[in-house]
Amino acid sequence: MKTRNGFTLIELLMAMAIAGLIIGGLVGVFFRISVTSGQSADILTISREFQNIGHSINRDGQMAQSTSGGSELVLTMPDSSTITYTLVGTQLLRSTDGSSTPVGSHITGITCSVNDRTINVTLNASVNGDTIEEDTFQVYMRPAE
Repeated sequence: MKTRNGFTLIELLMAMAIAGLIIGGLVGVFFRISVTSGQSADILTISREFQNIGHSINRDGQMAQSTSGGSELVLTMPDSSTITYTLVGTQLLRSTDGSSTPVGSHITGITCSVNDRTINVTLNASVNGDTIEEDTFQVYMRPAE
């Protein structure tokens, strides 16, 4: 009797096919996890940007005596100085006394309106061309004295 050593061609092909299916499935899972992780990071970045912008606009808006809206927000302070929030490219800039400071990035649109003594600011943000978030901030100005 002959002793059999090794695998037959059919056994080898079946093992390679099964291994290919398993590896293909794992590659798909890892790809999906990396894409989802990247999207989650983008959403987290935009949320943090909106928190910073909301804080800055709220602080300045509450101190303002008057304001005007449109594609930029102009706040007139009690000492007659002005603070302007303007979108330049994808950065929202806070300008005062001739200097500009970025308060947020990834911003694709801003709309400001004033009704009575309520400031409404709507922001749109995107990363890699996909709109991720749109949010509206309301700031109640202090009563006029």
